[in-house]
Amino acid sequence: MPTFTYVSDGNLVEVFGCACYRFAPTPYHLYNIGDVLYSSWDAYKKGQLYAICVKRMFWPGDDVTFAPIYVDRDNGVWTESELVSYDDALTLIQEYELLRNANALFAAQNCLKRRE
Repeated sequence: MPTFTYVSDGNLVEVFGCACYRFAPTPYHLYNIGDVLYSSWDAYKKGQLYAICVKRMFWPGDDVTFAPIYVDRDNGVWTESELVSYDDALTLIQEYELLRNANALFAAQNCLKRRE
């Protein structure tokens, strides 16, 4: 019979005496249910804002050491690396526009060189 029990939320457990303990890892996540987020792929590759609203989240299997999976209102499945905040999405769109303008300028210069 244990004299006391201890539930740990970290990696280090110091228990002296006769005890039973259970390790309960704390799940960490960047975004909460109801947050409005944006697709990083659409912002960087298309230059568009694609907003999603997180309906629920879950962890794959019973292991909370992995990043959570987010489900949006349209039942789309997203990971943390695919979602960004509004400010980060605007930054990605600006990078897309800089790259697009640089490619257009390069193409125009090559077109003029070929005509000469």
